[in-house]
Amino acid sequence: MIRVLEEKDVDTVAKIWLETNIKAHDFIISNYWKEHYEIIKDMFLQAEVYVYEIEKEIMGFIGLDKEHIEGIFVLDQYQKREIGKALLNHVKAKKEHLSLNVYQKNLNAILFYQREGFVFNMRMLMKILVKKNIGWFGIDSVQIYKMKEIYYNIHAF
Repeated sequence: MIRVLEEKDVDTVAKIWLETNIKAHDFIISNYWKEHYEIIKDMFLQAEVYVYEIEKEIMGFIGLDKEHIEGIFVLDQYQKREIGKALLNHVKAKKEHLSLNVYQKNLNAILFYQREGFVFNMRMLMKILVKKNIGWFGIDSVQIYKMKEIYYNIHAF
């Protein structure tokens, strides 16, 4: 069942956020996620968040800021069971446009979003390389958009 996040869910959802970020983004030191844990935890009730639960156990969630997907997070033991797809379809039914950021090195996420109809521009990948060559250091993310509008954005950390 998919439902709106409730205050009683925040600790569980925050733990899922932390665990999945550390695992999915092994190219970022885990302390980065741990340092942002409390800040993110406070933000959950301000965002639009839907949880996926079975028998009162939360297995994953999706968070949005208007039409921007902040992330889909599914516990490791429940991945590959179409929970992420169900959460994404839930918000697709509610929103006309969707956008998101994905780390360039998170190939699993890129492939997932491509399978689900999201697109990004290969020319943007060339821009990433150019910016890296002129001294932008850190981890880049490519912003990809769904449906009618296609925009791209690069972030350097």
